[in-house]
Amino acid sequence: MNTVVAFPSFDFPATSEIIDLSKLYLSPLNPRQNHDAESIELLAESLVSCGLMQNLGGVKDEEGKVAIVFGGRRLAALQIAVRQRADLGQVPVMIAPDEETALLWGVAENVAREDMSPHQEITAYGRMREKGASVTEIASAFAVTEQHVYRRLKLASLHPLVLEALREAKINLSQAEAFTISDDETKIADALQHAINHRTSPETIRRWLADESVTHTNRKARFVGIDAYEAAGGKITKDLFGEEIYLNDAVLLDELFAAKLEAAAKEQESEWAWVEVCEESSFRSWENGYTQIMGTQVELSDEQENRLEELRETEGRSDTEEAELDALIALRRQRIYSPTERALAGVVALVDWHGNLSFDGPYVRPQDAEQALEAGFIRHLSAATGAKAKPKSQFSAAVKDDLKAIKLHAFQTALCANPKLALSIIAFSLSGAAGGQGLLGMRIEPPKNVPSDTEGLAVNPVLVGDTQRSFMADDLKLTFAEFCQKPESEIIEALVAGAVRTIHTNFGLSGGRIGTEFFDSITKALDVDTRSIWTPTKAAFWGRMPASYIDEQFALLTGYGVGTKEFSAFSNQKKGGKAETMERLFTDAAYRAALNLSAGQEEAIAAWMPEEDA
Repeated sequence: MNTVVAFPSFDFPATSEIIDLSKLYLSPLNPRQNHDAESIELLAESLVSCGLMQNLGGVKDEEGKVAIVFGGRRLAALQIAVRQRADLGQVPVMIAPDEETALLWGVAENVAREDMSPHQEITAYGRMREKGASVTEIASAFAVTEQHVYRRLKLASLHPLVLEALREAKINLSQAEAFTISDDETKIADALQHAINHRTSPETIRRWLADESVTHTNRKARFVGIDAYEAAGGKITKDLFGEEIYLNDAVLLDELFAAKLEAAAKEQESEWAWVEVCEESSFRSWENGYTQIMGTQVELSDEQENRLEELRETEGRSDTEEAELDALIALRRQRIYSPTERALAGVVALVDWHGNLSFDGPYVRPQDAEQALEAGFIRHLSAATGAKAKPKSQFSAAVKDDLKAIKLHAFQTALCANPKLALSIIAFSLSGAAGGQGLLGMRIEPPKNVPSDTEGLAVNPVLVGDTQRSFMADDLKLTFAEFCQKPESEIIEALVAGAVRTIHTNFGLSGGRIGTEFFDSITKALDVDTRSIWTPTKAAFWGRMPASYIDEQFALLTGYGVGTKEFSAFSNQKKGGKAETMERLFTDAAYRAALNLSAGQEEAIAAWMPEEDA
């Protein structure tokens, strides 16, 4: 679509000269630096047939050559056409008195001819700005709004790699705008490569570049305040094309948040027996055995009650009446706590999702619950008050993580043998029928399905795959061409294996009853046998568990409990010896025979898997 522009009039002296083609070159001031080769060939044919119908324009340099600021396509075509028509080597050129005039000529000619690409706009606006043109003058010259000019000028300072990718249409304008939040060259290069290869959304690019930052809408940032954060030495980055402000030092923000919350809590210490701080957005009293005391509700006077009802029945209330109504309702909701209650109870200071400070409670702690019950402050004990604390798991986070990987490896191995079901799962997830359940790791970053120590695990090579991916275009073309030469059966196998590798650990292995039930149903259908590919060894499992846990499992699996000579001999070993013995129990048939185990015990050992919640 061509743009029709009304330009301001300029009274610049100019001359027309005949210049030898060899002395002409494309000026960097020309907004259009690249031309379509096919269109240049066609224009050259036209020049051979009809000659040059329209002058070029430029400015002389110190060597007497002329830098062409408009007519760049004609210049490129002339350099081809002169081979057939020698007279085209003498070119009429309008000579500008200075670079500023030449730049305005280039702008006028290009805008009047056709719309410029975003990259061309960024370059042209930036050069005019460098020459001293105001935003108003640039907007007038290009017949665009000043806001449009401001947005393009903000992009003029982008990293050259990003501008080049925009020029080559490897990324779009929205993606380019996302890069304005960072000046970290390494991060920019990584994010740009990912954006080019994977068509990353602008939102994802921003998250990538601000991976260690916190936005101003974060509850901690709202509570602390940008001014206080900056006063403490914190740095911020503003998104030039959005409304986000990024606080770059999350550690400093956490420190300021904790300090301000502690200070707010101290201000309430004179009011209550105790004041605690909760850095989360909500306090789960039921998990801690805290019981809330209700106090006594405020009673409105007869006059206040009548006024409340009157205001409620009033239609079209004024702002003053609305405020009065809100105040009466708030007063009625207030509760009064006696000095005796305050001497026993306390509150929890926290900050909600909106960054607002609040004091949750008041609560009675578990150790004070009986006293509060006798005093009539509470009607019953919290369900969690007298409950026994859940014993600490004997499984470390690393062991739990590895067990999940082992189970997933077994699951994926079984799924590889059932391509129809594998593809059905992929299709089910991609169709949207799965709703919000995250079945796949769709960034094509396979989840962890191999434990940190593979001893005892029969690793399926199909599930490991080739992690050495090339991001070079030539390599990808060659690799794809070779891939296409494979038999169809191998391509299907690769599709199934690749699809299976994307199945995520969230697929029932962690987080959520629905996902767990779904995973269990598929596991049952596949008849997954984790022990068929994994044996618990000293290095991979037993050596990482507490000695007490190893003792329990030995007694459970062998039937030799406390008091037997077999158990005494086992438990008197050091932990390393116990771990070696447990490995023998699972791998050495002769050792099991020496223990005189029953057929049922042999079967139990063959099928045994750790219960992660033990």
